[in-house]
Amino acid sequence: MKKHHWNGSLITATRQAPSSSAANGLFNLVSQQVFKSASKWPAALSQGLNYSYWNTGTTSNPNNQSGFEAFFSGTPAGTGQHYYIINWDHQNSRGPKPSYLPDGSFAWQVEGFIYIVVAGTYFFGTGSDDGNQLTVDGTIVTSHYGGRGVSGTVTNPSDTGSITLSAGYHAFRYRMQEGGGGDAGYVCWKPPGETSYAAVPASVFFKSTAATV
Repeated sequence: MKKHHWNGSLITATRQAPSSSAANGLFNLVSQQVFKSASKWPAALSQGLNYSYWNTGTTSNPNNQSGFEAFFSGTPAGTGQHYYIINWDHQNSRGPKPSYLPDGSFAWQVEGFIYIVVAGTYFFGTGSDDGNQLTVDGTIVTSHYGGRGVSGTVTNPSDTGSITLSAGYHAFRYRMQEGGGGDAGYVCWKPPGETSYAAVPASVFFKSTAATV
Protein backbone atom coordinates (compact mmCIF):
# COMPACT_ATOMS: atom_id res chain seq x y z
CA MET A 1 0.00 0.00 0.00
CA LYS A 2 1.23 3.47 -0.90
CA LYS A 3 0.30 6.58 1.08
CA HIS A 4 0.23 10.09 -0.31
CA HIS A 5 -0.76 13.45 1.07
CA TRP A 6 -2.65 16.25 -0.63
CA ASN A 7 -3.14 19.47 1.35
CA GLY A 8 -2.77 17.49 4.56
CA SER A 9 -5.32 14.83 3.56
CA LEU A 10 -4.16 11.23 3.67
CA ILE A 11 -4.77 9.26 0.51
CA THR A 12 -4.20 5.52 0.23
CA ALA A 13 -4.16 3.50 -2.96
CA THR A 14 -3.60 -0.15 -3.74
CA ARG A 15 -3.06 -2.38 -6.73
CA GLN A 16 -6.16 -4.49 -7.18
CA ALA A 17 -5.96 -8.24 -7.53
CA PRO A 18 -7.37 -9.75 -10.74
CA SER A 19 -11.15 -9.75 -10.85
CA SER A 20 -13.99 -9.60 -13.34
CA SER A 21 -14.00 -5.82 -13.04
CA ALA A 22 -10.23 -5.55 -13.40
CA ALA A 23 -9.67 -7.86 -16.34
CA ASN A 24 -6.39 -9.74 -16.41
CA GLY A 25 -5.30 -8.16 -13.16
CA LEU A 26 -4.51 -4.80 -14.72
CA PHE A 27 -3.56 -1.94 -12.45
CA ASN A 28 -6.70 0.18 -12.08
CA LEU A 29 -5.35 2.59 -9.43
CA VAL A 30 -8.70 2.53 -7.67
CA SER A 31 -8.51 4.37 -4.36
CA GLN A 32 -9.47 2.50 -1.21
CA GLN A 33 -10.00 5.89 0.37
CA VAL A 34 -9.65 8.84 -1.96
CA PHE A 35 -9.89 11.24 0.95
CA LYS A 36 -10.49 10.54 4.62
CA SER A 37 -13.37 12.99 4.51
CA ALA A 38 -15.33 14.60 1.69
CA SER A 39 -14.87 17.89 3.51
CA LYS A 40 -11.16 17.68 2.61
CA TRP A 41 -11.90 17.78 -1.13
CA PRO A 42 -11.03 20.98 -3.02
CA ALA A 43 -13.86 23.50 -3.13
CA ALA A 44 -16.73 22.66 -5.53
CA LEU A 45 -15.14 19.35 -6.56
CA SER A 46 -16.93 15.99 -6.48
CA GLN A 47 -16.55 12.64 -8.17
CA GLY A 48 -17.60 12.18 -11.79
CA LEU A 49 -17.27 14.20 -14.98
CA ASN A 50 -19.46 16.80 -16.67
CA TYR A 51 -20.86 15.85 -20.06
CA SER A 52 -22.13 17.96 -22.94
CA TYR A 53 -23.38 16.99 -26.38
CA TRP A 54 -24.21 18.87 -29.55
CA ASN A 55 -26.45 18.00 -32.49
CA THR A 56 -24.17 18.60 -35.47
CA GLY A 57 -26.80 18.24 -38.19
CA THR A 58 -24.39 16.48 -40.54
CA THR A 59 -23.08 13.00 -41.29
CA SER A 60 -19.72 14.40 -42.44
CA ASN A 61 -16.57 13.50 -40.52
CA PRO A 62 -13.88 16.21 -40.77
CA ASN A 63 -10.39 14.74 -41.13
CA ASN A 64 -8.61 17.64 -39.42
CA GLN A 65 -8.41 19.15 -35.94
CA SER A 66 -10.14 22.43 -36.71
CA GLY A 67 -13.09 20.75 -38.41
CA PHE A 68 -13.47 18.32 -35.53
CA GLU A 69 -13.28 21.02 -32.84
CA ALA A 70 -15.86 23.18 -34.63
CA PHE A 71 -18.55 20.68 -33.61
CA PHE A 72 -17.99 21.59 -29.93
CA SER A 73 -19.05 25.24 -30.15
CA GLY A 74 -22.31 26.96 -29.42
CA THR A 75 -24.97 25.95 -26.93
CA PRO A 76 -25.04 22.20 -26.17
CA ALA A 77 -28.22 20.22 -26.79
CA GLY A 78 -27.78 18.66 -23.35
CA THR A 79 -25.53 18.65 -20.29
CA GLY A 80 -25.23 16.58 -17.14
CA GLN A 81 -22.95 14.35 -15.10
CA HIS A 82 -21.12 11.17 -16.09
CA TYR A 83 -20.18 8.73 -13.30
CA TYR A 84 -18.88 5.70 -15.20
CA ILE A 85 -15.85 4.48 -17.07
CA ILE A 86 -15.70 5.70 -20.67
CA ASN A 87 -16.29 2.58 -22.72
CA TRP A 88 -19.47 2.19 -24.78
CA ASP A 89 -20.93 1.55 -28.21
CA HIS A 90 -24.32 1.68 -29.89
CA GLN A 91 -24.79 -2.08 -29.51
CA ASN A 92 -24.00 -1.90 -25.78
CA SER A 93 -21.43 -4.67 -26.21
CA ARG A 94 -18.54 -2.65 -24.75
CA GLY A 95 -20.80 -0.86 -22.31
CA PRO A 96 -24.13 0.96 -22.48
CA LYS A 97 -24.30 3.98 -24.75
CA PRO A 98 -25.50 7.07 -22.85
CA SER A 99 -29.27 7.00 -23.26
CA TYR A 100 -29.56 10.73 -23.97
CA LEU A 101 -27.40 10.60 -27.11
CA PRO A 102 -29.12 10.56 -30.52
CA ASP A 103 -28.56 7.85 -33.13
CA GLY A 104 -26.18 9.95 -35.22
CA SER A 105 -24.93 13.42 -36.14
CA PHE A 106 -23.70 14.41 -32.69
CA ALA A 107 -20.57 15.44 -30.80
CA TRP A 108 -20.02 14.38 -27.17
CA GLN A 109 -17.54 15.41 -24.52
CA VAL A 110 -16.83 14.62 -20.89
CA GLU A 111 -14.55 16.91 -18.91
CA GLY A 112 -13.32 17.64 -15.44
CA PHE A 113 -10.22 16.41 -13.62
CA ILE A 114 -8.28 13.19 -13.32
CA TYR A 115 -6.58 12.45 -10.01
CA ILE A 116 -3.06 11.06 -10.30
CA VAL A 117 -1.75 9.19 -7.27
CA VAL A 118 1.71 8.25 -8.56
CA ALA A 119 3.79 10.77 -10.55
CA GLY A 120 5.35 9.58 -13.79
CA THR A 121 4.67 8.94 -17.47
CA TYR A 122 1.12 7.84 -18.23
CA PHE A 123 0.16 6.17 -21.50
CA PHE A 124 -3.41 6.80 -22.61
CA GLY A 125 -5.43 5.01 -25.27
CA THR A 126 -8.65 5.97 -27.00
CA GLY A 127 -10.96 4.69 -29.69
CA SER A 128 -14.08 5.95 -31.38
CA ASP A 129 -16.61 5.81 -34.17
CA ASP A 130 -16.01 8.33 -35.67
CA GLY A 131 -13.45 10.96 -34.47
CA ASN A 132 -11.98 11.52 -31.01
CA GLN A 133 -9.56 13.69 -29.04
CA LEU A 134 -8.16 13.25 -25.52
CA THR A 135 -6.70 16.32 -23.79
CA VAL A 136 -4.89 16.39 -20.43
CA ASP A 137 -3.80 19.75 -19.00
CA GLY A 138 -4.48 21.36 -22.37
CA THR A 139 -2.21 18.93 -24.24
CA ILE A 140 -3.69 16.67 -26.90
CA VAL A 141 -2.49 13.21 -25.90
CA THR A 142 -4.38 11.09 -28.44
CA SER A 143 -6.60 11.92 -31.40
CA HIS A 144 -8.23 10.63 -34.55
CA TYR A 145 -9.98 12.90 -37.03
CA GLY A 146 -12.20 11.48 -39.76
CA GLY A 147 -14.74 8.73 -40.31
CA ARG A 148 -14.13 5.11 -39.30
CA GLY A 149 -15.65 2.21 -37.46
CA VAL A 150 -14.42 1.67 -33.92
CA SER A 151 -11.38 -0.57 -33.55
CA GLY A 152 -9.36 -1.79 -30.61
CA THR A 153 -10.44 -2.21 -27.00
CA VAL A 154 -9.57 -0.77 -23.59
CA THR A 155 -6.84 -3.43 -23.35
CA ASN A 156 -5.58 -2.88 -26.92
CA PRO A 157 -6.44 0.69 -27.95
CA SER A 158 -6.28 2.03 -31.49
CA ASP A 159 -5.02 5.54 -30.66
CA THR A 160 -2.26 5.98 -28.08
CA GLY A 161 -0.07 8.70 -26.59
CA SER A 162 1.75 9.57 -23.38
CA ILE A 163 2.20 12.47 -20.99
CA THR A 164 4.24 12.99 -17.81
CA LEU A 165 2.08 13.95 -14.84
CA SER A 166 2.74 14.98 -11.26
CA ALA A 167 0.68 13.63 -8.39
CA GLY A 168 -2.56 15.55 -7.96
CA TYR A 169 -5.41 16.87 -10.10
CA HIS A 170 -5.06 17.44 -13.84
CA ALA A 171 -7.58 18.87 -16.30
CA PHE A 172 -9.12 16.06 -18.37
CA ARG A 173 -11.31 16.13 -21.47
CA TYR A 174 -12.41 13.42 -23.91
CA ARG A 175 -14.31 14.29 -27.06
CA MET A 176 -15.84 12.09 -29.74
CA GLN A 177 -17.86 12.84 -32.82
CA GLU A 178 -20.35 10.67 -34.71
CA GLY A 179 -21.46 11.15 -38.29
CA GLY A 180 -23.77 8.26 -39.11
CA GLY A 181 -24.11 4.53 -38.62
CA GLY A 182 -22.55 2.93 -35.57
CA ASP A 183 -20.98 4.93 -32.76
CA ALA A 184 -18.61 4.23 -29.89
CA GLY A 185 -16.05 5.75 -27.54
CA TYR A 186 -13.53 4.53 -24.96
CA VAL A 187 -10.60 5.77 -22.86
CA CYS A 188 -7.94 3.63 -21.18
CA TRP A 189 -4.53 4.08 -19.58
CA LYS A 190 -1.28 2.38 -18.64
CA PRO A 191 0.09 3.90 -15.41
CA PRO A 192 3.79 3.94 -14.52
CA GLY A 193 5.18 0.47 -13.91
CA GLU A 194 2.34 -1.31 -15.68
CA THR A 195 2.67 -3.28 -18.91
CA SER A 196 -1.00 -3.45 -19.98
CA TYR A 197 -3.82 -1.02 -20.70
CA ALA A 198 -7.09 -0.96 -18.76
CA ALA A 199 -10.13 1.32 -18.68
CA VAL A 200 -9.51 4.45 -16.61
CA PRO A 201 -11.49 3.78 -13.40
CA ALA A 202 -14.36 6.14 -12.62
CA SER A 203 -12.98 6.66 -9.10
CA VAL A 204 -10.20 8.96 -10.39
CA PHE A 205 -12.57 11.34 -12.21
CA PHE A 206 -13.70 14.57 -10.54
CA LYS A 207 -15.88 17.42 -11.73
CA SER A 208 -16.64 21.03 -10.97
CA THR A 209 -19.45 23.07 -12.46
CA ALA A 210 -17.09 26.05 -12.36
CA ALA A 211 -14.18 24.26 -14.08
CA THR A 212 -12.74 25.51 -17.34
CA VAL A 213 -11.01 22.60 -19.01
